[in-house]
Amino acid sequence: MNNIDEYNKDMKIKLVILFIFAFLIRLIAINQSLWLDEATSVMVVKHLTYGEILFKFSPFDFHPPGYYFFLKFWTGIFGFSEIAIRLPSVIASILTGYVVYLTGKKVSNAETGFWATAYYLFNPLAIYYSQEARMYSLVTLFLTILIYLLLVIDNLSYSQNQKSKVKNPSFVPLSGTTAGRQKYNSKVKSYLIVGTLVFLSVFTFYGSVLLITTLIIYFLFKKNYQTAFYFIIFLFLILLLLTPLLIHQLDNAKSMLNVVSNWKSVLGKADLKNLLLIPLKFTSGRISFFPKIVYYVLSGIWAIIISFFVFRGVIRNRMLGWLLIFPIIIGLVISFVTPMLQYFRFIYLLPIMAVLISVGIKELKGSRVNELTSYIRILVLLGFVIWSLVYLLIPQFHREDWKSLAYSLPKQAKVYMMISSSDVLSYYRFDIHLVDVQSIKRLTDMDNNLIIIPYTTEIYGVDYKTILYCSGYKMSKEKTFRGLLIEYWEKV
Repeated sequence: MNNIDEYNKDMKIKLVILFIFAFLIRLIAINQSLWLDEATSVMVVKHLTYGEILFKFSPFDFHPPGYYFFLKFWTGIFGFSEIAIRLPSVIASILTGYVVYLTGKKVSNAETGFWATAYYLFNPLAIYYSQEARMYSLVTLFLTILIYLLLVIDNLSYSQNQKSKVKNPSFVPLSGTTAGRQKYNSKVKSYLIVGTLVFLSVFTFYGSVLLITTLIIYFLFKKNYQTAFYFIIFLFLILLLLTPLLIHQLDNAKSMLNVVSNWKSVLGKADLKNLLLIPLKFTSGRISFFPKIVYYVLSGIWAIIISFFVFRGVIRNRMLGWLLIFPIIIGLVISFVTPMLQYFRFIYLLPIMAVLISVGIKELKGSRVNELTSYIRILVLLGFVIWSLVYLLIPQFHREDWKSLAYSLPKQAKVYMMISSSDVLSYYRFDIHLVDVQSIKRLTDMDNNLIIIPYTTEIYGVDYKTILYCSGYKMSKEKTFRGLLIEYWEKV
């Protein structure tokens, strides 16, 4: 008994140390420049009421309003600084790490849970999105809690220590017994929590429907019809509630695809490149560098190594393997009709991947391999840490540097750019006079000197350069910032 107590105490100490380092590493470069989508989130919650977010903004957005409601509440207390608006994602990511520990412990043991937590908390893609003021870290938390809760409710674990498999867990109490009533009440409460998590997930990010649908299919396949029925009801109710908004958003999405020439490439069409980017980015993060061949070789080798351990984990726990793979398959199929195959739309799968890596390493066979298991665990963690530090410590891999660009502009400057992409400039410089670059062809009285930020003009198919050349302008100079460009034009 003393040995067990001592083991639990040591595990708690290791977890505390792990979470402290995970939190501290997320503070590195957390005040880097916002990028467009983050700034849009901020400007929306700063200038619109809750009702206006729902009825004026959301119909023209591609996400449900849940995250914006939360961010408006949060910023009302903590303000609109870069750190303040990103802190919820940091907290959500850390909390997800703890749920990953519980999940790993449930499917195997505490040690497996610890290493699964480490692999998630120091995953470079998880760190990247834990520093972004968007909905992805929050929905990852909701869905990870959901998976863990289902493991607890329905005993879906296929761990080595499992003594019995429950094929069709009953929701019916043992009639007439106190134990039966307690079991019934406990399950009712649990499924109410499940329903709440389904609601929060879909209300935060539509992409969560892919994982929820996967769960429904899994329960049907396992003939657990009662749980599948509850999920169908929960999902139906939230989608019914969002139907009026979804109709507007789908109409707007169709219009964007027709009007914006390169919009489909932004959303993520179904092709081999976008499919292969999922394992690459899931293991090496958001970074990319030249020469591309070196990047693809290094990230590819690392992805293959991690995939090997994931595969070993899937052999041991097919349920988690199903949850990892099938949402991507559904997303791929949907993308043939409506493009959506981008790796960041699936980051809620990172906790599942982390658990499978830990399980896969634990299940390596062979006496010699067993002796090396501890070293393998450490080397895998070290690999994730290296990729993360490359992103965090080398500024060229950070987000677009709108902050430096904005502060380089003169006071009250007139800037031509895509108005739909201007929120981030307005966040840093409210004094800037913005003019839609698309209006250049209609303007008859333009200044002799123009400042143009060509950001997203290629996506919208705006050929402003031809118009300016034909109007007697020439580009006098240009300034580059990380991921951005300013052009200065003058009348000849």
